[in-house]
Amino acid sequence: MRAAAPRTWTVELRPFPQGPLLVCPHCSFRPTVQGRLARSAALAHLAQHARACPLPQHLRTCQCHERGCHWHPRHRGCAGPVLLVLAREHGGRLWRLTDACTACAHAMTHASVVPETRSASPPPRPAPSLAAGPLRQRDAGPAARRLTGEMLSYLASSLPGHTAPGARLVALQAILRADASSKVRLPRGLLRGILQGPAEHCWDDLVAAGLIAPHAPYEGWFTDPVLGMPGRVTRRRAADWALRTARDGRTRGLGPAGQLLTVYLRAHAFAPQCEGSADLAQLARLCGLSASALHLELGLLVEAGILICWSSTPTGEEIAWRLP
Repeated sequence: MRAAAPRTWTVELRPFPQGPLLVCPHCSFRPTVQGRLARSAALAHLAQHARACPLPQHLRTCQCHERGCHWHPRHRGCAGPVLLVLAREHGGRLWRLTDACTACAHAMTHASVVPETRSASPPPRPAPSLAAGPLRQRDAGPAARRLTGEMLSYLASSLPGHTAPGARLVALQAILRADASSKVRLPRGLLRGILQGPAEHCWDDLVAAGLIAPHAPYEGWFTDPVLGMPGRVTRRRAADWALRTARDGRTRGLGPAGQLLTVYLRAHAFAPQCEGSADLAQLARLCGLSASALHLELGLLVEAGILICWSSTPTGEEIAWRLP
């Protein structure tokens, strides 16, 4: 039996006077790219390698484990399905796309899970019977929560750590509402509705961070290609779910930080116990908060009735929570 191909690819952006040089050790591709387009070129090249080397899920292995789990701070043991993970190192000078198990993927810093499309079509749904009564709206909750969680992880690796929670909420809606060409347009009413108030400065923060290249007011393109995004309907359902979750009646007095944290905790809670856990440092960075500010926001969520309780491990490195 032939061994499965190791699905790990890296590209390096080396500084040169004419502009960054994109170096790929897997091929002879070494073009000079413009500074503002260097990151997009690196990710697009990684995507080409991944598309050229498809592998069935049952043959994919955790490449982090194969290398002694040196890609994350500590070894928790491999567990969970194998995912496609995008990671950056050395301030974005090196980018890696690799297969990793769920445990290793969540333990990596400056990394995000790349959503992958499914080629298999769902089985045909039976025709509705008139005697069955009114049709119920299809529950998109699990799929919406999963995609929302993946995009929050993606944005955590793409945005600077100092990006405010409000801007992260706007970025989440923008990336879920972007079209197939990564173009996004947020109407002013929707933009204000995300934070239930003025939010134009949040769009400016995303432009300043280099996440969006503006074309017109509140319209532009994402500078990083998002690999394997699902279809428009799925993305819109996730965007609507995230917006309703952030604007829950109990979050009105919490502010953007509490709203963003609510979206994350609900997206990563496991049914049926409605419980979840996360690395404290990664969760704080994802929300743009310090560890102490994160503790304060968690306490406010308990007071608002959004959480039943939360706790941290004796070392303070992980937190766990329970939803009503």
